[in-house]
Amino acid sequence: MSKHESDWSDADFRAIDDMERFRNQRGFTMRHPIILVGVFIGALFLAYQTWPKAAFFFAEPTDCGDLSLRPSQEAKAPGSAPRLDHNLFCKLKGINGQLSALATAKKNGEQPFRNGQFETKESLEGVKYYVKLVGANVIGVIPADRDDVMRFRERKGSITGFEFDDAGRLIDPSKLAYLRKTESALRIRWAIPDSERLLIFDLTQKPGDRWTDLTVVLLMIFTACLALFGLVRSIRQRA
Repeated sequence: MSKHESDWSDADFRAIDDMERFRNQRGFTMRHPIILVGVFIGALFLAYQTWPKAAFFFAEPTDCGDLSLRPSQEAKAPGSAPRLDHNLFCKLKGINGQLSALATAKKNGEQPFRNGQFETKESLEGVKYYVKLVGANVIGVIPADRDDVMRFRERKGSITGFEFDDAGRLIDPSKLAYLRKTESALRIRWAIPDSERLLIFDLTQKPGDRWTDLTVVLLMIFTACLALFGLVRSIRQRA
């Protein structure tokens, strides 16, 4: 049969060659236990490292009480106030007792309310207020585009005295390397000594935001299972 009469083209043969090379490459990995062990250990290690963040996805809020009442509670009965632990998702009642607040920049890099300009809900998207809460060394992180925050600011001209009773995440910035500079800036801003504990209560963080970390954990577990399957298969073939 001539080349023109054949049903197979050169492209078909090249495709077959590519498939054979892929099978050989895959077989190379599956035939080498050391590589599989490395993949297995690496996947489990990454899953282990990511799990503390992913576990926040399943967190149920505890009650952290009224922060402004903590001094009187501790004075009457030391240790009676709710515990404020790092990485705790809880419901907290707080009030901003300071005359000023720190605000992050808008998406365009400008500071909000510069020169008294009016800001819309859309322009404040992503902007956060850092405020010192009454009762303890806790800095509240409040989204500026919240409806109740915007209404309060429109009435009062600032967010001094703003109260909330909402769920969020408690963070000890000294335990997270990427927050060291933030911790230093907050301590300087509100004159909090290094000897005193500082916490951040972030109202912008919710358990549902951790779905990406949970996805990473699940993918790493799946990868580890595939590597383990390949390792067992390789051992059986060698036996």
